[in-house]
Amino acid sequence: KLEDLTQYQENLVSNSSTYIYEYFDQNNQKISDFKNRNLTIGQNIFNVKISTTDGCWKTVKLILQLNPKPLVNLPAEAEYCRGLFVELDAGGGYSSYSWNNGEKTQKIAVNKEGTYTVKVTNASNCENSSSTLVKQSVLANILKVEIFNNNAKVLLTSTGDFEYSLNNINWQNFNEFKNLGNGNHTVFVRTKLGCIIGQMNFTIFNISNSFTPNGDGIND
Repeated sequence: KLEDLTQYQENLVSNSSTYIYEYFDQNNQKISDFKNRNLTIGQNIFNVKISTTDGCWKTVKLILQLNPKPLVNLPAEAEYCRGLFVELDAGGGYSSYSWNNGEKTQKIAVNKEGTYTVKVTNASNCENSSSTLVKQSVLANILKVEIFNNNAKVLLTSTGDFEYSLNNINWQNFNEFKNLGNGNHTVFVRTKLGCIIGQMNFTIFNISNSFTPNGDGIND
């Protein structure tokens, strides 16, 4: 943080405008950037030489305490599923919370679109804020499942960031499943937030194009 040390002259001596000032660090090294001094977190100690126009002077100590700003980082965007809500968490350890919707808690549950901003205050009475844009998840419907040999491709009525599964346990980002075995299957589709779009049954029925009616039980 850059600070102008001359703004504290009135704190050091009365009738401050009638004096001449020189600034030194805590090792008594003269500093020239006293109008644009970079402070560090914690105590910043300066020795200030205050002189009169006739040459009399006195050194006083100027101590500036720089407290850290609270760190609060809400996600840039968040989504909620239809009929549900998304939780926004400003993080723990602050002395106060103030959301732009009037809430005063660390976490809030949101089920309306809009921009939500929180201002937090730490024990040093330093403040910081963060905002997130909340939207409702875009949902789609399963249009159909295209079968090509032993591959299945899931088509939806609209594009979006969806996940696909054949067992409702293991999920993938791609809408195609390859090298499936013959038989009945069920595909499940959900949003990244876990909003279930739906499921659809399909069948893999791949017949060999060879025919050997010799009674051996293979391709008869």
